[in-house]
Formats: sequence, C-alpha cells, structure tokens
Amino acid sequence: MATWGEITLRIAAGSYEPPHAEVTINEIDILPMAGIMTPATVIQGGGRKRKRSRCKLYVANMVEYSAFYDDYITQTEKAFTGPDGSIFVGLISDLGAPQMKMIGHVEFGFEIVEGGTT
Repeated sequence: MATWGEITLRIAAGSYEPPHAEVTINEIDILPMAGIMTPATVIQGGGRKRKRSRCKLYVANMVEYSAFYDDYITQTEKAFTGPDGSIFVGLISDLGAPQMKMIGHVEFGFEIVEGGTT
C-alpha cells in the first residue's frame, strides 16, 4: 500500500515510477602525460543526487486534493512509501493541476523528492 504520511495514495494504473537517484561522476582534465596510453583526466565521484519518484494520483474531491496542495505549498516533509515497498522521507517537488476525469475522480501529477540532509 502506497502512502504519503498518513494518507493512502490512489495511484493511476501504469503511472508509478519507483524512486531512483543518479550518481554524479565528473571527469576533470589534468596536464597531459607524455604517453598516449595514459589518461589525461581524473574521475571524481560526487555522491548521488536525491531520490525522486513520480506518479499520477487520483482523489474523490477537491478537499482531498487540497491536503496535497497544502503540503506542496508549505514544503512539508513526510514519509513516502511506494507500492513496491520503497520508503524515504521527502517533499512534494511537483504537483500537477487537478483534472476532473469524471464525478468522484480528480487526477493530478505527483512528484516527490528526497528531503533533508540528515
């Protein structure tokens, strides 16, 4: 079961992207060596970027949507649990405009980014 804090998430079928983070690697030029068999660069690892997860959510009404909107505007950090069991503390980095697909079904884009530095 997917959750955002205490809220159970209703994820639109096929829209969930599990959390992932990119590793940052920089290649830095150095003074060239005499031989062509020796690299003239060094590799520097820079850690990783923050985890991100995306999906489309749906709620029954705008009152439910407003709970996500309030967390988005205030940049509230909460525990996120994905439907695949992945867990991290994050904040909503992107919240799509609500779209009424039918009565009782409001759909919107939802992106969470890993929060904090601890």
